[in-house]
Amino acid sequence: MSQGKLHTFFGLLKDVDVIEIPVIQRDYAQGRAEESDIRESFLAAITGALENENSPLDLDFVYGSVEHDGLRTLSVLDGQQRLTTLFLLHWYLAASDGKFDDFRARLWIKESERTRFSYSTRPSAAEFFAALTVNHFDVPDVDERTTLSAMLVDSKWFFDAWRRDPTVRSSLVMLDAIDAKFRDSEGLYQTLADGQRVTFHYLDLHDFGLSDDLYIKMNARGKALTPFENFKAWMVERVAAEPWSDNFTAKLDQQWVDLFWTLAGRNGAGRERFDDLFLRFFYVSAYFQTCQRVSGYWNATNDDRSWLTRLREARGYCPLREFDATGSLMPIQLAEAGIVLDYLVSDRGARFFHILLSALAPRADYDDLLRLYALEAFLLSPDVRLLDEAAQEMCLHRWSRVTRNLIQNTRIDDPSTAVGAIKGLTTLANHATSLYETLAGDTPGGLGFNRNQIEEERQKAALLLKDNEWGHLLDEAESHWYLQGRVGFLLKLSTTESEAPDKEQFQKYSMVAKRLLTHEILGSYEFVLQRALLSLYDFLPASSGNNHTFCAPNATSFRDRLENWLPVFEDPRFRELLDAIGDDVLTSLRQLIDNSTATGWRALMVRDAELLRYCGSRLIRKSADSLLLLSKLKLSGYFAEAHSYALYLELRRHKLAGELADIKEISYLAVYGDDYPSLYIKSDTEYRLLFRRGKWNCWRSGGDPAEMPEPIAQTAARFS
Repeated sequence: MSQGKLHTFFGLLKDVDVIEIPVIQRDYAQGRAEESDIRESFLAAITGALENENSPLDLDFVYGSVEHDGLRTLSVLDGQQRLTTLFLLHWYLAASDGKFDDFRARLWIKESERTRFSYSTRPSAAEFFAALTVNHFDVPDVDERTTLSAMLVDSKWFFDAWRRDPTVRSSLVMLDAIDAKFRDSEGLYQTLADGQRVTFHYLDLHDFGLSDDLYIKMNARGKALTPFENFKAWMVERVAAEPWSDNFTAKLDQQWVDLFWTLAGRNGAGRERFDDLFLRFFYVSAYFQTCQRVSGYWNATNDDRSWLTRLREARGYCPLREFDATGSLMPIQLAEAGIVLDYLVSDRGARFFHILLSALAPRADYDDLLRLYALEAFLLSPDVRLLDEAAQEMCLHRWSRVTRNLIQNTRIDDPSTAVGAIKGLTTLANHATSLYETLAGDTPGGLGFNRNQIEEERQKAALLLKDNEWGHLLDEAESHWYLQGRVGFLLKLSTTESEAPDKEQFQKYSMVAKRLLTHEILGSYEFVLQRALLSLYDFLPASSGNNHTFCAPNATSFRDRLENWLPVFEDPRFRELLDAIGDDVLTSLRQLIDNSTATGWRALMVRDAELLRYCGSRLIRKSADSLLLLSKLKLSGYFAEAHSYALYLELRRHKLAGELADIKEISYLAVYGDDYPSLYIKSDTEYRLLFRRGKWNCWRSGGDPAEMPEPIAQTAARFS
């Protein structure tokens, strides 16, 4: 029998004479009352496969062993429930479509007067399936007043004693469920019998040197083999003809399995976590291979794009027929996966466990996948595999540094950019043993990464080839938690008149940046960095529309950094701030704030951090006639106007200090939508103040224009 190939129920009977459920098996269970959910979902899946030719159903693996005792008898060790249901469905559809003679011809052995599908668990079960095979039954006579099972029990060939057999009782329940599902169908028998709509793989355990006893231990209490065990058996069959198959199979059972058990045990997880990690590794490998195969995501067929999505999101079982149909995980590709696993189980590979775990996590993002692929691409490079260990380590350090920088500083957040980046890493891996020379020279095009970062890596490679001392300096700067390899601005700041970066200047600016750009300062509730910058110039990067941001410290993704602090650092004016930073960073920043000569709205924000704190998303909106402080992302959330809000904060402080005795109440009227924010003041008269188009406006409560109260006017003049 061809191991592991796709079979149909009748197709399997071309390779064996008899399918027998052995005495070691439990009774047929899919018809039990408590199995109703499993029964309904299984029949629904079969219905979908029979009615839609584009949705075939793969029932995974059937295991057994074939004995030759005059007949080739398949003793089923795993797959009993599925095969029994398929037999009953073939019987029902044959009777329903008037094809019972065809069914009987395929299932009945005249010479020995026996059915080709039988149970050895009890004589009553064997007799029941034989009776079903040989006795014609007319399904169309069933009506709403009775059930199919009742008509069967009432048949003259049905023995009442059979009703005490759990397998027979379960079969009758299943036949009623099949009748309910397929009563109105026509012509499905031929589709099921001769098509490839419902299939499974078959593996003979004896051919793999496994005993029935071993299977019985694995299949204790009647549990089916896990997706991991099925997938593992499929891979063994996949490589069976290769000269290295024995070595591959041995490692699947030993070193590689041990690796995933080790990873699964890191968080106290058990078998389920192990299975998922094992399967995910090979699904991810197939994802990488498919990315390499397609010419590009949008040039790929719909089937290939769907397959890429399926592989990236796959958890647990993934139908094996899909790997066959897409040519995924062919023997040569499994051999490559083996090379990667061999490295990971070695002493040198343990340092990359964090990359492996991140890529195999349930919600791995594209960056996580790319970091794993970068390692795989390096290990699979033919030139790398020719190097001795020392040379390989040197090349790996260079490769890891460059690819990490490219991945961390490219926006890769959709299938298209991910495919492009994987293809780019594949191209770059062809130069893994001469990476710096390639980058410094004629860098290959179409690498799929941020062009500015590629240019930065080219410049660094040229520096490193000329002077090894740059290695430590760059490593130190690139390891910064926020910069993450994006240090081109430091190279520009340290460029001398000779147009080459100076090492001392680079080290100087790198150390200042390291002391300045800390979690504490970038996340400061006092916004000392932002206010110090505003004391020098308007640094706020543009956001959406007229919005500008004073930058969040989030460094989770390149997009986060690119939409916040990176443009600020790469602005040539940022040198002015760095040059003003002394040994005590906070003191230097506060001196800039205290000595600020900024005017207009910048002066307001430098003077009072409360204005920045109002902006919940760190956004302001600039326009020709106002500067608005946004509590949310848009004007649909409450917002304030900078000048009037600054005046409100100042007046409130005076009031709390016991000043402004004539003022009874001060409050701020933040608004949303099309309204405009204003300041409310109550003395003997109620006033409303707002700042727009560069000047103050004041009204009494009735809406008449008015002069501001004198103490208010004196203070407001400082906030114009």
